Amino acid sequence: MVQLAGYRREKDLSPLPAPDETTPLLLPIGQQTRSLTRAAVHAIVKQIFDNAADRIRARGADFESKALNRIAPSVEKVLINF
Repeated sequence: MVQLAGYRREKDLSPLPAPDETTPLLLPIGQQTRSLTRAAVHAIVKQIFDNAADRIRARGADFESKALNRIAPSVEKVLINF
């Protein structure tokens, strides 16, 4: 929620949305107030995860193994609740 409040402040919005607010959760870069498409959000999230995976791999196999072991319990919880 802290990150969401900071994001909203950067867009000149109040930290928390008003109950009747119609502003989309994610906005395009710039001053536009239209919502991002599902495909655009998917592409952005996919790129973030691809970049993170590349950075982990670049640190070597030992680091990659430790990183995978560290996140495995969280991924398992998500998959169980999906």
